[in-house]
Amino acid sequence: MNTRASKTDRAHSARQAVEFYTTKSKPLLARFSDEVAALDTKSLALVEAASAVRDEGQRKEAVQVASAARDAEQQFEAVTQKVSDLYSLQARLMTAIAENRGDLGPAFASMGTSTPQRADALNTEASELRNKAQSATRNVEERYAALKGLTGITLDYVETPAGNATQ
Repeated sequence: MNTRASKTDRAHSARQAVEFYTTKSKPLLARFSDEVAALDTKSLALVEAASAVRDEGQRKEAVQVASAARDAEQQFEAVTQKVSDLYSLQARLMTAIAENRGDLGPAFASMGTSTPQRADALNTEASELRNKAQSATRNVEERYAALKGLTGITLDYVETPAGNATQ
C-alpha cells in the first residue's frame, strides 16, 4: 500500500483490488477447492483399490501409496483454506479502504489492531502448508515409483473429455 499516494488514488487502487479479488481470485480459489475435492474422491478410490490387492507385499506397498495420496490431498485442502482466509482478510481491508475513501486511519481501525499480525501469520502458515503439500506430492510420486518398479502395477489413468478414465 502506497502511503504517500493521495486518498483518492488509494481508494481507487483498493476498489481495483477488490474487483480483481471478486472476478479473478475468488473463482480461482473455488476451482482449486473443486480440484481438491476431486483429488479427495480419487485418493479414496485409490485406498479402496489398494486394499483389494491380493498379494500381501504388494498390498502393503499399494496401501502406502494410497496413504501418501490421502496425506497430499489433506495438505492441499489445508493450503486452500489458508490462502482463502488470507485473500478474504486482504479483500476486507481493501473494502474498508475503499469505503473510507482512501483514508487509512479509519480503514485500519475498522479492521482491528491485530490485522497486520493476522495477515503475516496466515501468509506464513500458507507458505509452510505449500511446502508440506509439495513434499507430500513428492512422497506420493516416490512411493508410486517404488510400487511400480516392484510390481509392474500401473495406475496411470488419464481423464478423457467425456470424464471416462482410460489406462
